[in-house]
Amino acid sequence: HLCTERRSGPEVADAGNEQDRCDGQSAEMSCHVRQCDRPSATYACAMTSKPKVGVLFAVSFTFFFARAFMFATWVSRGPEVKDLLGLNTVQMGVLTMLYPAAGLLGISYASALVQRFGSRAVAATIFAMGSVSLALLGPAISSGQVLLTSVLLLTFGGPMAIADFVANYEGNFADRASRHSLFPALHGAYGVGM
Repeated sequence: HLCTERRSGPEVADAGNEQDRCDGQSAEMSCHVRQCDRPSATYACAMTSKPKVGVLFAVSFTFFFARAFMFATWVSRGPEVKDLLGLNTVQMGVLTMLYPAAGLLGISYASALVQRFGSRAVAATIFAMGSVSLALLGPAISSGQVLLTSVLLLTFGGPMAIADFVANYEGNFADRASRHSLFPALHGAYGVGM
């Protein structure tokens, strides 16, 4: 949650007795003043409303489903890709390794990207990148362009790994806001997408 720092003073002297409602567990985010561990500062929550559990769940469900659907679209066409590109088994194995290799690189920066730009901006960007890469893979493979296919797999695999992080990041908020665990259903969305 976004919080802005304010120096302590007479106007916030009584804030310590007020219950903190900026922890994501309350029904409303009414921006009560929260005492900081440092005596010199207090933090006032800048968020004025908290999304409902249903909205959080729907967003997370969409993330899990879309990521699985996009991945399944690629991985289910392995034999066809191998034939169109004229690759042998070893070459096809190397090609398919580009997707998870890019994923390992992408997931390494996922947390930093979300912290810096926010999950909404990161999700919009990575799904746009992944969608464009996946759409271009078709023509690249059909025309037998191995190099272009390899590059597109890298620009597809990286964003999808970050999408995995964002989906679980948002899913965690939905799960914590609900009285019952929602992660089984969210991971079920991935299975439906596959």
